[in-house]
Amino acid sequence: MPLDSLEKIIILGHSGFIGKSLYNFFKSENNFQVTGATRNSCNLLDSSAVKHFFSTIEDYSNIIFCSVLNKNFCDSTASLHKNIAMVDNFINCARQKQIRSIIYLSSVDVYGQKPQLPINEKTLINPDNVYGLSKFSCEFLLKSSSLNCPIAILRLPGIYGNDDNFKSIVGHFIKKIYFDNHIFLSDKGKILRDYVEINDLCQIIRILIANPNSLTLNIATGKSFSLNELVDIITEKLRKKINIKYNENLKNSAKNLVFDNSSFFNVFPDFHFTNLKKGCSKYVDNFLNQIKD
Repeated sequence: MPLDSLEKIIILGHSGFIGKSLYNFFKSENNFQVTGATRNSCNLLDSSAVKHFFSTIEDYSNIIFCSVLNKNFCDSTASLHKNIAMVDNFINCARQKQIRSIIYLSSVDVYGQKPQLPINEKTLINPDNVYGLSKFSCEFLLKSSSLNCPIAILRLPGIYGNDDNFKSIVGHFIKKIYFDNHIFLSDKGKILRDYVEINDLCQIIRILIANPNSLTLNIATGKSFSLNELVDIITEKLRKKINIKYNENLKNSAKNLVFDNSSFFNVFPDFHFTNLKKGCSKYVDNFLNQIKD
């Protein structure tokens, strides 16, 4: 590959929150040639459509695989089969190209609702929902595919940031606290979560594009906050008071999520995650500006 050529990036599933953020992030820099693929341009469930799409891309492209049937919309055996089919079709077509690197966005759901804490990459894989099972199945397919390129598996917790349409916990809480005078929390608001700001994920993937590597990593800050603490951070920024109501009947995808991210810092020793307070402040400022407009 010529040294002066642009780094080619293909984002599969670039219309979703993470895919769109990655697309805009790399588009804003001059040394990347970015192509976004949606269901219309590359329906991963249609093997002939995938084959046609891959016939149009250049060799030595970096593939970021964001496409997924999200658990929030469908957590059934049908979605399991479809998520696996998308990766299987991708692998079959990727074998026909010279791929520079693959980055697959997985989920910490592979560890199940009650993993032994702190979670690290050696934590027992024990998915207890179809979404987690589908993510681990796709990881396995990619690792055993014999594709002749580095494959990075990134297991994500809750990613939040501008343009997540308030679907993240952070976004949902900001919208709820601003417009309502109450919020419902389960487990007395003591559930711990690790929140990663979207720009951090973009920066991590940028580093992996520059230095392709075969690895499996949890992407986590290593500092978990309770839901009560998150509410406090947001109410302070919004300068609003909120009536917290505790409802033990609320369903949650997982209990406490606390990470040992030493493996991450072995790979990215100089990386600095965005502080949750700073990330929430950035989100709130953008939210308030949108309301004014």
